[in-house]
Amino acid sequence: MFSKNYISFRFIIIFLFSTFYINAQVITQTVTYAAGIQTLAIPACVPFVTITCYGASGADGTIGANNAPGGVGGKGAIARGVYSITPTASVLNIYTGGVGTGTLGGFNGGGGAGNGLGIGGAGGGSTDVRVGGIAIANRIIVAGGGGGGGNAGCATATIGGGNGGNGGGSAGLNGSSITSGTDIVTGGFGGVGQTAGTLAIGCSTLVTAATNGGGNTSGVGGKGGFSTSTLCCCSSIVSGGGGGGGYRGGGGGAAGAMGSANCVLSDRASGGGGAGGTNFFAAGFTSTLVSVASFTGNGFVEIAYQTVPVPTITVNSGTVCEGSAFSIVPSGAVSYIYQGGSASVSPPSTSIYTVVGNNGLNCVSASVSSTVTVIPRPVLSISPANNPICSNTSYIAIPAGANIYTFSIGPSSVIGTTANIPGPTNTTTLNIVGSNTLTTCLSLPISVVFTVIPRPVVTVNSGSICAGNSYTIVPSGAVTYSIQGGSFAVSPTAIIRLQEQEQTAV
Repeated sequence: MFSKNYISFRFIIIFLFSTFYINAQVITQTVTYAAGIQTLAIPACVPFVTITCYGASGADGTIGANNAPGGVGGKGAIARGVYSITPTASVLNIYTGGVGTGTLGGFNGGGGAGNGLGIGGAGGGSTDVRVGGIAIANRIIVAGGGGGGGNAGCATATIGGGNGGNGGGSAGLNGSSITSGTDIVTGGFGGVGQTAGTLAIGCSTLVTAATNGGGNTSGVGGKGGFSTSTLCCCSSIVSGGGGGGGYRGGGGGAAGAMGSANCVLSDRASGGGGAGGTNFFAAGFTSTLVSVASFTGNGFVEIAYQTVPVPTITVNSGTVCEGSAFSIVPSGAVSYIYQGGSASVSPPSTSIYTVVGNNGLNCVSASVSSTVTVIPRPVLSISPANNPICSNTSYIAIPAGANIYTFSIGPSSVIGTTANIPGPTNTTTLNIVGSNTLTTCLSLPISVVFTVIPRPVVTVNSGSICAGNSYTIVPSGAVTYSIQGGSFAVSPTAIIRLQEQEQTAV
C-alpha cells in the first residue's frame, strides 16, 4: 500500500516535471518488479528523463513464544531525479528490489535474516538504474530498501522484536526492553547504517553475530544474527532482521540472548531490526528528491519523459564558378553535420551535398540537400600567337573561347572582342581575360608576349660621275636593301635621287 507521504511526493514529482514541459504530454513507463535485469531503451529526441525508484520494504519478524509481536519491517525509500540522456546513455538497465522472503533477503541487495526456528524479517532489496553497463559501478540512482524486523523472544507480549530501519539511510531500531520486577529484558541491538547490531546484555550461548552491510558501495545488506540455545524458558530461537539493500547496504540486527537455566534478567530478549539501505544519485542528476518511510512492497521504477520535436532544417543551393568556393548555410537547428565535413565546398562539377541538424537536445533532423551548380570557366586561345613585330607597327590580337574580353597592358585595360595595339616601341605583354555574357565566370588569364624589333637606321653614299659612266650605291646599317626606282649600279644622265628601302632579317 502507499502512504500519505507517497501521495504528496507524487504531487511534487508532477509539479516539478511540469517546469520542464509546459502544456506538453508526458510519457510515463513503469517497470514493475522482476528478480532480474530489465532494460528500457529511451527513444530518440528525448533530452532527459525523470526517474523515480521505489526501494522494497523489509519483511516483518515473527511473533515470539508468548505471542510477543515481531518487529515491523522498514519501508523502502523513494528516490527521484532528472537525468540527461546522451547517445551513450540511452539504454537504462533496471534492477527492482524485492521484499525479503523467509530468511532470504530481497532481490538486489536485501540482507538475509538470522537462521533457526525463530525467524527475523529479511531485508528488502534496493531499486536502481544503471547506464553504460550492468556493474555496481554503473548505477546512476539508487532507492534504499527497508531493513527486516527482528523476531520476538520468550518474554511477555509487550516485548516485541526490533523494527527494521527505513530505506534512505535511517538506522535500524533496537529490540524492545522493559523492567519487570528485578528482570531487565534488553533485545539485541538493531543495525545502524552499515554497522551490525551488538548482542543483548545477559547470558547467551551459541550465538551467531549479525554482519555489517557489504563494502562501501556494494549495495548488499548485512545478515541478521541468531541464537541457537534453547536450554530453558521456551523453545524460541531469537533472530535479528536483515539489513536493507542500497548504495550502501544496512547492517543486520543482532540476536537476543537466550538460554539461562533460571530464565532471568535478559534471557528472554528479542532480536534487533536490520538497518535500511542508503540512496544515491550520480553527478548527472538535477532536481533530486527523496522520501523515506514511504513505500511498502516490491520495488519498481517509473520513467517519465517527453520527446522534443524533430528539427526541420532548410539549406541554400546556388551556382558557383568552376574552382570557386560555395558556402552551405543551413538553418533551423543548433548544430549541423555536412556530407564531406565542411560548410564550404569547391566542387569540380555540379554536386549535391546532404546536411542534418541537431537541436542540441539529442534530436537529429531528416537530411536535406544542397545543390551546387558549377559553371565552367571559358578556355581561351589567341591568334596570332607570340610573334616579333617591328617598332611602330600595330598588333591585332584575336582571342577565342569567350564572348567578351578584357585586354590589359600594365594598368590600362579595355573591353571588347579584339585588341589593336598601335605601334609599340618595346617588348610588351598583353593579358587577356574572357567571360561569357550569361555568367560572371571569368576565364583563367592568358598572356601574349610580342617582341618589338627596332627598325634599322640606313646610310648611303653619294657622288658624281661623268656622263656615260656608272655609279655604285653602297648602303649600310641593315642586312638587305632594296632601291626604289633602280638598282645599286646606276648610269644617270642627269642628277638623280634614289630612295632606298632597308630590309632586316627577321
